[in-house]
Amino acid sequence: MSVVRWTTENVAKLRDMVSHSPRPATEDVARTFGISISAAQTAMSRFDITKGAVSKGNEPKDLSALTERKCMSCQRPFMSEGIHNRRCSSCKRNDHSVAA
Repeated sequence: MSVVRWTTENVAKLRDMVSHSPRPATEDVARTFGISISAAQTAMSRFDITKGAVSKGNEPKDLSALTERKCMSCQRPFMSEGIHNRRCSSCKRNDHSVAA
Protein backbone atom coordinates (compact mmCIF):
# COMPACT_ATOMS: atom_id res chain seq x y z
CA MET A 1 0.00 0.00 0.00
CA SER A 2 1.14 3.52 -0.68
CA VAL A 3 0.37 6.96 0.71
CA VAL A 4 -1.70 9.12 -1.61
CA ARG A 5 -1.60 12.90 -1.52
CA TRP A 6 -5.14 14.06 -2.12
CA THR A 7 -4.31 16.85 -4.51
CA THR A 8 -7.00 18.52 -6.58
CA GLU A 9 -6.12 16.22 -9.48
CA ASN A 10 -6.39 13.04 -7.38
CA VAL A 11 -9.71 14.13 -5.88
CA ALA A 12 -11.03 14.90 -9.38
CA LYS A 13 -9.84 11.48 -10.57
CA LEU A 14 -11.58 9.82 -7.62
CA ARG A 15 -14.82 11.75 -8.24
CA ASP A 16 -14.73 10.90 -11.93
CA MET A 17 -14.12 7.23 -11.23
CA VAL A 18 -16.95 6.95 -8.68
CA SER A 19 -19.45 8.96 -10.73
CA HIS A 20 -19.60 6.35 -13.51
CA SER A 21 -22.68 4.21 -13.69
CA PRO A 22 -22.52 1.49 -12.58
CA ARG A 23 -20.24 2.65 -9.80
CA PRO A 24 -17.03 0.61 -9.58
CA ALA A 25 -16.46 -1.54 -6.51
CA THR A 26 -14.53 0.11 -3.69
CA GLU A 27 -11.89 -2.60 -4.11
CA ASP A 28 -11.29 -1.41 -7.69
CA VAL A 29 -11.05 2.21 -6.56
CA ALA A 30 -8.52 1.23 -3.88
CA ARG A 31 -6.49 -0.81 -6.36
CA THR A 32 -6.37 2.12 -8.83
CA PHE A 33 -4.85 4.42 -6.20
CA GLY A 34 -2.74 1.69 -4.57
CA ILE A 35 -4.40 2.14 -1.18
CA SER A 36 -6.43 -0.01 1.19
CA ILE A 37 -10.20 -0.34 0.89
CA SER A 38 -10.55 1.48 4.20
CA ALA A 39 -8.42 4.38 2.93
CA ALA A 40 -10.55 4.60 -0.23
CA GLN A 41 -13.75 4.68 1.85
CA THR A 42 -12.27 7.36 4.10
CA ALA A 43 -11.25 9.50 1.13
CA MET A 44 -14.70 9.22 -0.46
CA SER A 45 -16.28 10.18 2.84
CA ARG A 46 -13.96 13.14 3.45
CA PHE A 47 -14.61 14.56 0.01
CA ASP A 48 -18.39 13.89 0.17
CA ILE A 49 -18.18 11.65 -2.86
CA THR A 50 -20.41 8.80 -1.69
CA LYS A 51 -23.27 10.96 -0.42
CA GLY A 52 -26.40 10.41 -2.50
CA ALA A 53 -24.76 7.80 -4.71
CA VAL A 54 -27.54 5.27 -4.13
CA SER A 55 -31.23 5.98 -4.15
CA LYS A 56 -33.93 3.90 -2.47
CA GLY A 57 -33.98 0.29 -3.54
CA ASN A 58 -30.18 0.18 -4.05
CA GLU A 59 -30.50 1.58 -7.57
CA PRO A 60 -27.66 3.89 -8.66
CA LYS A 61 -28.68 7.55 -8.56
CA ASP A 62 -28.02 9.82 -11.52
CA LEU A 63 -24.90 11.69 -10.41
CA SER A 64 -24.75 13.98 -13.44
CA ALA A 65 -26.68 16.67 -11.55
CA LEU A 66 -24.03 16.88 -8.82
CA THR A 67 -21.68 19.83 -9.09
CA GLU A 68 -18.58 20.71 -7.16
CA ARG A 69 -19.07 23.70 -4.86
CA LYS A 70 -17.10 25.25 -2.03
CA CYS A 71 -18.63 24.81 1.40
CA MET A 72 -19.85 28.13 2.80
CA SER A 73 -18.44 27.25 6.22
CA CYS A 74 -15.05 25.62 5.63
CA GLN A 75 -14.39 26.53 1.97
CA ARG A 76 -13.46 22.92 1.07
CA PRO A 77 -14.89 21.57 -2.19
CA PHE A 78 -17.71 19.01 -2.00
CA MET A 79 -20.23 17.49 -4.37
CA SER A 80 -23.47 19.46 -4.11
CA GLU A 81 -26.92 18.29 -5.15
CA GLY A 82 -27.96 21.83 -6.07
CA ILE A 83 -27.93 25.49 -5.07
CA HIS A 84 -29.84 24.61 -1.89
CA ASN A 85 -26.95 22.39 -0.77
CA ARG A 86 -24.19 24.86 0.20
CA ARG A 87 -22.44 23.19 3.14
CA CYS A 88 -20.54 19.92 3.27
CA SER A 89 -21.72 17.08 5.48
CA SER A 90 -18.87 17.63 7.97
CA CYS A 91 -19.99 21.21 8.65
CA LYS A 92 -23.63 20.12 8.90
CA ARG A 93 -22.67 17.47 11.48
CA ASN A 94 -20.76 20.08 13.51
CA ASP A 95 -23.91 22.24 13.85
CA HIS A 96 -25.06 20.12 16.78
CA SER A 97 -21.95 20.84 18.80
CA VAL A 98 -22.14 24.61 18.18
CA ALA A 99 -25.82 25.15 18.87
CA ALA A 100 -26.88 25.95 22.43
